[in-house]
Amino acid sequence: MENSGRNIIVRKIRLFIDIPNEKKEELNNAFRRIYDWQEMAYRASNLVATNLYIQDKSKELLYFHDDVRVKLANRSKDAEGVLTSSRENSTYRVLSSKFKNELPAAIFSSLNRSVYKNYISEKNEYFSGKRSLRSYKKNLPIPFNEKSIYSLRYDEEIKNFRFSLFKDKRYYVPFRTYLGSDRSNNKIIFDRCISGEYKMCESKIRVADGKIFLYLTVEIPPSARVVNPEIIATAKLSFMVPVVITLNEKEHMLGDKGSFIYKRLAIKQGLEYRQKSMKYNKGGRGRKHKTQGVEEFRVRERNFVNTYMQTLSFSIVKYCIDNKIGKLVIDNTDQCFEEAKEYPFVLRNWSYGNLLEKLEYKCKRNSINLEIV
Repeated sequence: MENSGRNIIVRKIRLFIDIPNEKKEELNNAFRRIYDWQEMAYRASNLVATNLYIQDKSKELLYFHDDVRVKLANRSKDAEGVLTSSRENSTYRVLSSKFKNELPAAIFSSLNRSVYKNYISEKNEYFSGKRSLRSYKKNLPIPFNEKSIYSLRYDEEIKNFRFSLFKDKRYYVPFRTYLGSDRSNNKIIFDRCISGEYKMCESKIRVADGKIFLYLTVEIPPSARVVNPEIIATAKLSFMVPVVITLNEKEHMLGDKGSFIYKRLAIKQGLEYRQKSMKYNKGGRGRKHKTQGVEEFRVRERNFVNTYMQTLSFSIVKYCIDNKIGKLVIDNTDQCFEEAKEYPFVLRNWSYGNLLEKLEYKCKRNSINLEIV
C-alpha cells in the first residue's frame, strides 16, 4: 500500500467536571446535562438511520399509487426528485426540528454526518440481506467538532489541562483532564494542539459507570522521511518465531515462541478450568453473573494478544527505521496460511491478522511502503 492520506490518532483521556464539590447543585446539573446529551445522542442516531432506510425502501411500498415517482434527489436540482434538500441535509433538518434547544447543534450535526457515513458504507449489505440496520446503543459516545472546545490551557497548579465545552451558557460545561503517569505522552499532544502543530478533529465524550472519558482525535503531520525508499526488506511470518526479516540476505528474528504461545496456553487452561467449574456456580442472579469468571479470562486473552501484537509491530517498524528501510514486503502470506492448515493450533494462536492490521498503520505513519504479497 502507498502511504497517502491523513495521519489520525485517537487518545482516551479521563475527564472531571471542573466545578468545586462545594457547588453541589451546579455540579449535579452539569452531570445531568451530559447524561441527557448521551441519551438524546443515541435516540438521534437511530432516528437518522431509520429515516435514511425508509427513504430507500419507499420505492418498494406497493400501496403507493403508480403515479408516485420516488427519486432520492434534491428537487431544486432534479425535476424528478422528491426531497427538498440533499439526503444528508434532510436528516439534519429532522434532528434540528426535534432536538433544537435541547442538544447543541454541533452534536447533532456530527451525529448526522457520522450516521450518514455509516449508512452509506453499509447500505448494500442491508438490501442484500447480509446484515440488519445498525442499531445505536445508550452508551453511544457524544461527538462534537473541534470548534466546540474553548480555552484549552495547561494549569501548572494541578499539572493538567483545563478547557470548556461549548461557549453558549445553555450548554457550557468546564472540564479538567487527568493524565496520570502519561505513558502515552498525552501532554505533548495537547501542547502541540495548542501551538497549532497538531490539528484537533471531531472528538467524542463518553460516560461509563459514572466516569467521563474524552476520545480526542488529532491529525498529525507526516513524520519527516528518515527512510530510504530504495532499501527493501522482506518479512516472513514464521511458526518458530512471529516474524523473520531479511535484509541484504541476512535474517533478523523478532519475538519468540515462548513469550507468546506459552502465555496464551496458560490463559487458555485457566479459561477451560473456569468453564468446567462454572456448572457448580450458584444460579439465580442471571447468566452474566454466572459466566463472569469465563468472560474475565476471555478479556484477559484479548488484551494480552492486542498488547503483544502492538509491541511486535512496533519492533518491526523500529527495525525498519534503524536500518532506513523504505519498503517492507510481507512475503508468502498465502503459502504461510496454507502450511498452517496442517497446524491449526499455531494459526489460531499467532493472530497474524491482528499483527498485519497494526503494522499497516505504523508503516503509514513512518512513511514506510508496506506491500503484502
